[in-house]
Amino acid sequence: MDFDAGSGDLHSDGFCDRHCHALDRHHRRIGGGVYAAAGAVALAAVAHAPNLPALIAAQLAAGAAWGLIIGYAFTAALDTGRTGREGRFTGLVFALLALAALTRFGFVVSGLNQSPGIGPLLGALPAVAWAGALVLLVLAARGGAFSR
Repeated sequence: MDFDAGSGDLHSDGFCDRHCHALDRHHRRIGGGVYAAAGAVALAAVAHAPNLPALIAAQLAAGAAWGLIIGYAFTAALDTGRTGREGRFTGLVFALLALAALTRFGFVVSGLNQSPGIGPLLGALPAVAWAGALVLLVLAARGGAFSR
């Protein structure tokens, strides 16, 4: 592969034909499930971190998983809407993220996060939500929702 030849394009010598498509298929097949599982484990570690260094490491792992899963979510939305509905599915991802943010705001504004009955449960909510997303991804993959 010669990037000094002027094009600087990965497609110029067939590199992407040999490697990128195989990575793309691998990413679609297991990416979301692995990322969701990693996020659920990392967020559970955040909730149960015994000290500050463990909390920092768990937060870094959760942030990395978040970055991977959000990339996967937008890729899946674009792939699912490939027939001219890409904007609809991408907009749905943005709408769900906004709904999650509004839900968090609602907990804080209403004071539920300070409630003795509900407050302690909120620490586990992100891990439970990620585990739920993993279950939905597995069910969708078995049903062929992401196969092309």
